[in-house]
Amino acid sequence: MQSTKLISIQAAALLLYSILVILLIPDPNYNTSQSLHDCHDFTAGWTMQTANIHENAEKLPNLLRTDNERDVWLRRTLTDVADGDCIGFFSFQQQVDISLDGETVYTFLPKDYMNSDTPGSKWHFFQVNSDDNGKELTIHIRQCYFANRISIPKIYYGSESGIIMHYIIQEVPHIALSLIMILFGVILFVFCLSYRKKPDFEKGLLWLSFFAVFRGTWTFIEANVYTLVLTHYLLLSHVSYLCLKLSVAAFLQFINVSFHNGANRPLRYLTLASVAEFWVTGILQLVFAVDFANTIAVTYLILLLGGIIACHGSIHAAVNPPHLSLGRRQSSYIARTACTIVIIAASIADLVRYYTVTSPDIAFFSRWGDFIFVCTMSATFVLDFVALVRIGYQAQQIKEEAEQDPMTKIKNRACFERDIMSGCEKQWKRQSIVVIDLNNLKLFNDEHGHGMGDYYIIVSSEIIYDSYSPYGCVYRIGGDEFCVIATDLSEDNFLKIRDAAEKYLETLRMPNYQLHMELSAGYAAFNSKFDYNLRDTMKRADELMYQRKTELKKANASKNPDTP
Repeated sequence: MQSTKLISIQAAALLLYSILVILLIPDPNYNTSQSLHDCHDFTAGWTMQTANIHENAEKLPNLLRTDNERDVWLRRTLTDVADGDCIGFFSFQQQVDISLDGETVYTFLPKDYMNSDTPGSKWHFFQVNSDDNGKELTIHIRQCYFANRISIPKIYYGSESGIIMHYIIQEVPHIALSLIMILFGVILFVFCLSYRKKPDFEKGLLWLSFFAVFRGTWTFIEANVYTLVLTHYLLLSHVSYLCLKLSVAAFLQFINVSFHNGANRPLRYLTLASVAEFWVTGILQLVFAVDFANTIAVTYLILLLGGIIACHGSIHAAVNPPHLSLGRRQSSYIARTACTIVIIAASIADLVRYYTVTSPDIAFFSRWGDFIFVCTMSATFVLDFVALVRIGYQAQQIKEEAEQDPMTKIKNRACFERDIMSGCEKQWKRQSIVVIDLNNLKLFNDEHGHGMGDYYIIVSSEIIYDSYSPYGCVYRIGGDEFCVIATDLSEDNFLKIRDAAEKYLETLRMPNYQLHMELSAGYAAFNSKFDYNLRDTMKRADELMYQRKTELKKANASKNPDTP
């Protein structure tokens, strides 16, 4: 299990490294300087025209405010264009029609089967050649939403590869940040799967991992790089909206589970409202009743309400920390409050950008806010988790020391008394008791000192533990007494183990010492005919142990009459 965790973490780290290498290290065979040189700003020298506006623009603005109008025509006479070059720009939720001298040469309109007011967002590349010099180029843009303002795209001129490279280089930090968020969410998910059964595991991390994946996917799509290589523009736009809506439910559930132990009723209702909004808006989009773009305000409203509740809970916990004694630091609540404020502020900023149509990237601030939120929340949880694990480890050490014999480091009498009374007859049927006594320990202490007596106990305990621990637990229950609660240990195996231990201990006989170390062991398997519980079994094993002790003493007396 531990190796699986390590492999998962290493694989995720390798994937993250590979993506960063791909994104940040350019191809040595690609002429970057030439490509960048082939991309020029083409926003000067245009004429803008609407139903009520007709003006020459030294440079195209980002936004054109109108009197309840959706259409704008951008006109310019082409000069100094060369074969193989193109004009490129990105449209955000807009219909596009391009014509040369009044003849339509390119259109981007909604498909009938798409059930949407918008064809999606797309990069447009219009090839030109030297024959087009002197012709009038007209770009007709129709704003699909928000009739009183029209977003004017930034127009480039040059080679298609140069324009693409120029845009990708601009978006590398945003793409990398979004992919890191997704990978971070995946790593958190793997971590949650690995440690979910731990009693001190923070269950909110699972919802944080979902939030990171959904928000990372949303912000990656909103970087608009996918339109350079994929053709399902509207479908991916819908996926972006769905990820945004799902992230809100994950955020609310994370706040509820982590800040309020899942007991906050308003957050629970908001989560249900978010899930309902996801399904209702999805169905309305399918039946062409309402576009996703028109429901963003509801999504953000639910998110902001959840954020306000989260801030209130964090501030209250920072003032009166409920779990401070369990290792949760007051600073973690302050960090949560600050990060929640960051994500609320970022969401408000992007919502304003969305409704003012100042940029096609409607996740610009959220991308950074989400990253700060996820990293800080993860760091506080990991630090709290480590603190709790440390406390648990210390408690486990205290427990082990309380159950451990200080001299031999095996389980003590208190642990034995607890274990022998546990279980039931069904378990006892497979169990047996081995009682072991050290012969001549008192004489060792009397003649050679307690140091030699301690040596006798320690050496014997090691032999007993090595011999019987594969079958069960070994206990020191008295000064020279040991006991084993064994499972599936037959009498034949016991006799083999006993004889082997006696022979091995015999090899440790010390020269010039009359006394020698010796073990007496008795075995009894649980039998419901004779035993009410394992204590009765132990009594029978104890009697057999004394029989064995007598046998060994008689054998020693016959061999060495002068040896005790």
